[in-house]
Amino acid sequence: MSRLTRDSRSLEQRLQIEIARLRRQTSSVSVSGSVLAETVRHIVYVTDYAGVAVTGATVVATLHSDDGATYAAASETPTVIEVSAGEYRITYTPTLRGALYRLRLSATGLIVTPAEFQDVAW
Repeated sequence: MSRLTRDSRSLEQRLQIEIARLRRQTSSVSVSGSVLAETVRHIVYVTDYAGVAVTGATVVATLHSDDGATYAAASETPTVIEVSAGEYRITYTPTLRGALYRLRLSATGLIVTPAEFQDVAW
């Protein structure tokens, strides 16, 4: 067996041990429903199909969470605020440790850029 093969197997074993340790650590902490981290903030731009910034648009934000067992609408409510012409800030505060949050944005008849974000709460 070559040294490179042994080294890669050793690294893989160490990674598996570290992943198991982290899983035990996060599964032993139950904080569902409490604030885990600072507020998540994202900026999006809303334009018409000609590329002109749109003010006063109704941006719809939907938030889902995936804790590894369930993918469902998140209990957190995203807030959308227009910060300048065509620029909107979306904020929410995660409450599920280790969950993947998927934020999708849309505005009827308009282009939202970017239209999706994914965040993991720690």
